[in-house]
Amino acid sequence: MLRKLMVRGSGLSIVCGCWLLPLSAHAQQDDSDAPALQEVTVTAEHRAESLQKTPASIDVVGQDQIVSKGVVDVSDLTRLVPALTSIPFVGPYANFTIRGMSSYSTTDFNENAIVVNNNGVPLVHPTGAHGLFYDLERVEVLKGPQGTQYGRNATGGVINVIPAAPTSQFGASLDGDFGSLSLRSIQGMVNAPLTDNLFARVAFSTVRRSGFYSDGTSDEHSDAGRLSLRYLPTENLTATLVLDIAHDGGKGNGDALLNSNGQGFVDNAPWAGLHTRNPVFNQFWVSNHVIARTPLNMPFQDNTYYGVTLDLEWLTPIGTVTVIPAHRDEQFTWLTLVPTFYSTEQNHTKQDSIEARLASSNDSAFRYLFGAFYLQDRLGAQQDVDQTPNLTNSYIDLGTRTAAAFGQLTYAILPELRVSISGRFNQDHKDTNDFRSTILNFPFATTPIYPLTNATGSAPFSVNASDSWNSGTWKAAVDYDLTPETLLYADVSTGFKAGGFFFGPPGRDTYAPEKVLAYTLGEKSRFFDNKLQVNAEAYYLDYKDQQIAHFAVVPGYGNINVVDNVGRAAIKGIDIDAQYLITRYTRANLSGSFEHAVYNDFNYLSATNVTGQVGCPVTQVSGGYNVDCSGQKMPQAPGFVVQGGLDQSFPMPFGGTLTASGDFRHEQGHQTSLSFVPQANIPSYTRGDMSLTYDSEKAWSVAAYINNVTNTTQIESVVPGRSYNLNTGGLIAAILLPPRTYGVRFHYKY
Repeated sequence: MLRKLMVRGSGLSIVCGCWLLPLSAHAQQDDSDAPALQEVTVTAEHRAESLQKTPASIDVVGQDQIVSKGVVDVSDLTRLVPALTSIPFVGPYANFTIRGMSSYSTTDFNENAIVVNNNGVPLVHPTGAHGLFYDLERVEVLKGPQGTQYGRNATGGVINVIPAAPTSQFGASLDGDFGSLSLRSIQGMVNAPLTDNLFARVAFSTVRRSGFYSDGTSDEHSDAGRLSLRYLPTENLTATLVLDIAHDGGKGNGDALLNSNGQGFVDNAPWAGLHTRNPVFNQFWVSNHVIARTPLNMPFQDNTYYGVTLDLEWLTPIGTVTVIPAHRDEQFTWLTLVPTFYSTEQNHTKQDSIEARLASSNDSAFRYLFGAFYLQDRLGAQQDVDQTPNLTNSYIDLGTRTAAAFGQLTYAILPELRVSISGRFNQDHKDTNDFRSTILNFPFATTPIYPLTNATGSAPFSVNASDSWNSGTWKAAVDYDLTPETLLYADVSTGFKAGGFFFGPPGRDTYAPEKVLAYTLGEKSRFFDNKLQVNAEAYYLDYKDQQIAHFAVVPGYGNINVVDNVGRAAIKGIDIDAQYLITRYTRANLSGSFEHAVYNDFNYLSATNVTGQVGCPVTQVSGGYNVDCSGQKMPQAPGFVVQGGLDQSFPMPFGGTLTASGDFRHEQGHQTSLSFVPQANIPSYTRGDMSLTYDSEKAWSVAAYINNVTNTTQIESVVPGRSYNLNTGGLIAAILLPPRTYGVRFHYKY
């Protein structure tokens, strides 16, 4: 979507990846009705290029929009990018979806189909994308498979988080946000030259907010800091060292329980201060009754993430050499409630990687990019899960090694016509040594499940295995400058995501790789003296063996996390982004994602007969019941999403400008759960935000805002419990979008 993103003090702002002169700059402009759109530079393809000249579908979000929209996590980006869905789950886990492609990652074993890169470093696990969204240069969202330049895991897309780098000019800034639900958010930075060729930048973020739900969950209690040093020993060599750390506390993510008829919520609705939620966290549901539990197990999270990255860039006669060694570390502990049971985990992950690239300049007819990548990751975790009256106790030791070589060649047949071909060879190896047992008749009423138990129970089973997967992904593309203001492009590409392991019975403890074949056709255009921009892309994806992690009841093993491959899916759609500078003081933007995503072949095994409870045919087979959901629309793939906004500015007689802004998002109703229970079909909804901003045009601004103006209670996703049948004691939890919030933001820059 095309949105306003102010770069304070620079005299520029971004509108979804396109630079605008500020509407308030009338004193500096001529008498034309509106300034022209200017270009923004992106590095999505590992070289600096104009966004409008990059033949790919990319949404760009800048630092000011991150602050003005209260973005503190990847999940918040959903409000800014129509094609992206990011839903928080238990603990630090989140499920990302772009164009219907997602892993529904809920376990340590499974990696996401959407790769998050922090400062050029891919984050192996979906738990690592926390504490990143402050003092950024921009965020780039690349849609569709990115298998040639970003590796085998990027079957669905890439989110590049790019922090602001140190510069040679002294500067400082402070942003504050104070509002409802006791929100207190402060971000700041100081940039200083230490010598003529050594620059430093220190940035921080701290956020405190009460939870959305009446049990206090879905709160925000985070702190983050980043130290960046940039050294220029020569004019051709740059070294940038970045150290960052982040911590998440509080109670963590929450949910609301649906009524037995699937309509409305238990005790009407979930919001703190507006409604009550019953059962609360320290209660559980048995045989249609709420049984009070002593508050031995309260929700909490204690998660720390830190890393160090060195970025070396050397300008040579044959191109720019880039080398990026990095180390990432995650240590987290959390306890939460999913439908009908508690879950708690301790986890420690260490990731080391290095990437080296050689990229030619953009000046010649023949361009090239060559690179190599190596990653090693080790994860150790313990997880206890309430299986009342029993407790399951799991130990996970998982290692991942990835080595890859990649390249891209581009040749301009004519000055306005270019063809390119790229490829990547990946070798993935995983080894695991895991153990799971069941502690019978655990005394939940008197004993908390945290700290985690070291006891070994009955029915133990283990997963001790290793495997490797070799893959080759490729992309062939052509782009053509129809006019100086219009770019046409088309490409065919592939994506690959390695297989792996999970806790399951013998013979059902592995999952296969997933693959995608994608066709895209797009255009990027400017009209009316660069006042109107329209970018559009049509796509068709042949998705095979999608990896999905979900809860399943397995006879003899109980309710466990499994990872399945779901067969084939066909995804086709169109993304459109448009913005228009109507006058010097009026701008509008409108974007949409129109999609049809269907499973051609999707079957899963249920231990119980769920006929009439799920929207799929059920037949009895050996070992349970086969649920055939072939022909169903894919979850988290609404038919269409439309977002838009209007900004109207007024020059003030005493100086500065006053800007009134309104934004909306309309999302078509769709299925949200792989169980395909009727209750997981959420209705269409429309939500709107409003703000009023005074910009002094000097060093400060202040804004008042209201988000979700109509206070719509909207389900974002649905998570069924052990039983799919609400009428026989099962539970279905709903993850909700935030209620109405309001507040005041200020900005100061020196």
